[in-house]
Amino acid sequence: MIALDGTREIVLTPKHLEYIKHINPEMAEFIRLITAKQFVFYWEQEHRIGSIINDPLSLFKTLFPICQGFKIYTEVVFEDLAIGLSIVDLDNFHQNEANSIIYTEIDIFQFWPEFLTITLECEIENSEHDLGHFKNFKIIYSSKK
Repeated sequence: MIALDGTREIVLTPKHLEYIKHINPEMAEFIRLITAKQFVFYWEQEHRIGSIINDPLSLFKTLFPICQGFKIYTEVVFEDLAIGLSIVDLDNFHQNEANSIIYTEIDIFQFWPEFLTITLECEIENSEHDLGHFKNFKIIYSSKK
């Protein structure tokens, strides 16, 4: 499981879309169309310019060692007010065997070049090089850095 505070680090911004458009206009349009509602949602809810892209992160976590976390006992609630929520025994109070891994740290500096390389079918060196030329590098990579 990837914690929400981790997934919130992976934000597709207008700068990403513009970059993708220069490399592959058709892919840029496809990504723009499938993320358009999220761009509106995140602006209206959080005044965030961009879209958190959880699904690619889940896939990339499987393909590349970009996440770090810890093993812990977790239960998912299936009824009542807390339906769908995860209960995590952080202090091992119940002394149950760990049954999940919760990823809390994401290497966003590895995610973006890998994502762009696969999405745009280009060499990773090109993606890394181009990302380094973005005028405001920190905003491209993370809202916290």
